[in-house]
Amino acid sequence: VQRCFKGPPGRRGIGACQDGMQRCQGTGEFGTWGMCEGGISPSTDVCDQLDNDCDGCADNAICCTQTMLNCPGPNDPRVPPGNPYTDYMIDGGMFWSAPATSWKWEIKGGPCDELLKRTSNHQSFTMMGDTTQHLIFHPTLSGDYTVTMTVTDAQGMTHTCTFLVHINGPGLRVELCWDTTGMTDIDLHLHKPGTTSSWFNATEDCYYHNCKAPLPFLPMQQVNWGYMSSPLMECVGSPSGPAWMSINACYNPRLDIDNVREAGIPENTNVDVPREGETFRVMVHYYSGTIATHPLVNIYCGGQLRSTYGAAPDLVPGFDRGGADNHGPMWRVADVKTHVVGGMTTCDITPLHPAGMMSGYYVTPDSNVY
Repeated sequence: VQRCFKGPPGRRGIGACQDGMQRCQGTGEFGTWGMCEGGISPSTDVCDQLDNDCDGCADNAICCTQTMLNCPGPNDPRVPPGNPYTDYMIDGGMFWSAPATSWKWEIKGGPCDELLKRTSNHQSFTMMGDTTQHLIFHPTLSGDYTVTMTVTDAQGMTHTCTFLVHINGPGLRVELCWDTTGMTDIDLHLHKPGTTSSWFNATEDCYYHNCKAPLPFLPMQQVNWGYMSSPLMECVGSPSGPAWMSINACYNPRLDIDNVREAGIPENTNVDVPREGETFRVMVHYYSGTIATHPLVNIYCGGQLRSTYGAAPDLVPGFDRGGADNHGPMWRVADVKTHVVGGMTTCDITPLHPAGMMSGYYVTPDSNVY
């Protein structure tokens, strides 16, 4: 993926405008950049104390009276970054200072949210109070969420603010979603750096067997790659929160949830504290099911989306049957080399292709080699 801007180049980074993201479709000499998604593009100026058309002048002197609308722009302290699995609260009264007869909130997520909404009518986040002044937004994925607030004044006129909320997970975070959740079981795997052992290895492959939160009544082996545990608050809001709390530790690496057959739920693997120069391999395995499915993987480093693989129209081939451990289709997605600068994680990502090829998805049936 790369950052992009939906507007004249001269207005990029000015006023309310913010970059979106676009994905490379195809590979090698046939690769092309897809549409620019997300972000905030130039729009007609309205009386909201923002430079909506991004020409360097807020409202362009169109307001005859003092406006009651004061929308947030880039880096606005009223809209600070949030964290996955943590309630994010927005008070519309910060942006609208007059009597209102109604409120409406809408949120658009990233690539996995778009896939889940389209295929299962689910999204990875929840909202409470979406018709009130106070919105509670609970995200489970990293990324930029586009929030639109519409308020109706006492005269029946509507006023709208659209802005981005950044949800930043620390370190390295890999997200998996697929278009047949609820009918198939697809699993996310992350391989230990510096080793090339086969997948499903209990000590060197982080997956459902050894990376999700252990339950008090069902002890399990927790993979240990020598990383420090994170503050417990990084885990308590996740689906396995109670289990993490019962052992009073937030392990690295860890799998937020093992989605077996629940519709609209992604899987996420986290390494909050990766070290400099380590290379992780990402793999997706079709565990059980009998229908064709299309997995999608997002890779975040330091809270920033760095790569998306498997998004339409570049669908992963060969994912049409499950095979349980050691069998079935296995997609080796990418190698991720982490860098730590000033406590922040960045990374270099290398997509993986079949041996001897410069393009294509590296999918093997019934082969669990590294």
